[in-house]
Amino acid sequence: MSSPSNSILVVEESSTMCGLLDAVSSDGKIKMIHVDSPEEGIELIENRDPFSVIWSSDDLKKSNGRDFLKSCNKHSPLSSRILRSNFFSNTELQSMVRSGELQSYLCGTSLISVVDSMLSAIDIGIEHHKINALDEFFDVTDSIREDQLETNLERFNNVIDKFTYHSSLDVTNRETELNSLLSLTGKVLNKFPTVLGKQFVLEEKLNWKDKGLRVSGVFSNFHLKLKYLERYLRQSYLTIENRIVRIDETYNKISERDKLIQKLKDEFMDE
Repeated sequence: MSSPSNSILVVEESSTMCGLLDAVSSDGKIKMIHVDSPEEGIELIENRDPFSVIWSSDDLKKSNGRDFLKSCNKHSPLSSRILRSNFFSNTELQSMVRSGELQSYLCGTSLISVVDSMLSAIDIGIEHHKINALDEFFDVTDSIREDQLETNLERFNNVIDKFTYHSSLDVTNRETELNSLLSLTGKVLNKFPTVLGKQFVLEEKLNWKDKGLRVSGVFSNFHLKLKYLERYLRQSYLTIENRIVRIDETYNKISERDKLIQKLKDEFMDE
């Protein structure tokens, strides 16, 4: 069995929370690494490929988990950041998501709500990381350089491996995070025509040099994978849009119900 292509760095002092996270990743699809302090976390981050998700709590005894995640944005910008909070309100945490400081968060006290929120936060975090990794490949890789073809294809294969993890995104009460993810997904989708165009130019150039004997199969495989990713992102975009619509509809129904209840109360009081 191949090693997981997605990984989570966990900075937690709570053994209970670590146990829950281990249970979530027990299917082997995500590699989970625990450390007890931000200092250990930074050392790991600086000496390996980016983690898909970096998770920290804000109640560490000797450190500030929020400040640690802020520093992670500098050390590992491709990693999604999740804060488990005992101190901030939902409104404050949603503001951190909107500003880009976090990609998701976890708060709550009951076991059921914590596990549900944990799964939602991890799914959203990994989706952010996958799309950020693809975006970085599109932006940083000089895809029209002949001498970098082999390196580029290797990097591309490393990115596409991450997409073997499929997040359900069947989440509730996560409109802020979903809107952020929707924006990122749309941004990367818009880059596909340009990337495909550059690859076709390079393919024609190399085919002209060696009469197509060496590179036609390589590019055919590359184009198929790009098309797969484009379909994946389009489906993901539609899924996220539908989730947001469902959340909005639920909020509207709750609002209408509350208005009706208040109206009935007012009528009875008048009588």
